[in-house]
Amino acid sequence: MGSPLIRDYCHLALYRLKQEGPYEEHINHWVMRQKEADLIRLRPLLPWKYRLEQADYTLSAEETSRLLIETFLSIANRRDEKSIAFLLEAIQLGNPQNRYALMGLLMKATE
Repeated sequence: MGSPLIRDYCHLALYRLKQEGPYEEHINHWVMRQKEADLIRLRPLLPWKYRLEQADYTLSAEETSRLLIETFLSIANRRDEKSIAFLLEAIQLGNPQNRYALMGLLMKATE
């Protein structure tokens, strides 16, 4: 129910606040479902008739990219063993175009 973007940002916010609940698991699953996505991806310019056909709750490429970047930043900011292992898994299994950015986040997480 509701907008996936809002729901996912709420999970991310609660994860950042270190609240009890399944928030870390939710964002980890969401990131792994996005593993083929480019971190920076722009939406192609579509004619109006195609724009109107999109569902209100469909995340745009920009929204997905922004949420993915913010999620990876939050994971890196935890700087614990679990988040470092997760970043390593994302580097290994994720989109090869994202590896350099994820390696930078891994370096930040291990400082």
